Amino acid sequence: MMKHVRRNMGALMLLSLSATAVVASEKPCIAVFNYHDFGPQVMSSDLLGMEWFQWEQHGDPRPKDYPVKVVVYAGYSLAEIEGRYPVIPEKEQDHRYVHLADAKTFVDTSLDTLHRMDPTAEQFTELMADLHQLKQTLNTCY
Repeated sequence: MMKHVRRNMGALMLLSLSATAVVASEKPCIAVFNYHDFGPQVMSSDLLGMEWFQWEQHGDPRPKDYPVKVVVYAGYSLAEIEGRYPVIPEKEQDHRYVHLADAKTFVDTSLDTLHRMDPTAEQFTELMADLHQLKQTLNTCY
């Protein structure tokens, strides 16, 4: 699973766009990630919701890779981000919207929790490396 995360980090799109609804106190930034870039569902569901499509009541009983994207943004209103990255069930286009500050807090808290559990545990090593990479990517927005 974590190899999947690392492979998907390469699919990251980092955009810096100008727009009319830019929040004056924040540098405009939009970054689009895959759901699993934030770790496994058990860790990220409080921030992102469940891994399956948000218009479904439950996930597929067979293993399925849902193409859910996470749009991390700063300097824009939520309404503008939703307009640029809409949820379209007919196209299986699902976006979750997370403000940059919330994404950074999530990563820091997750890293702290994993470190307190056992930073040398084999099952956490790759996850922690991936979260550190995510943190570095998020930090490029500011």
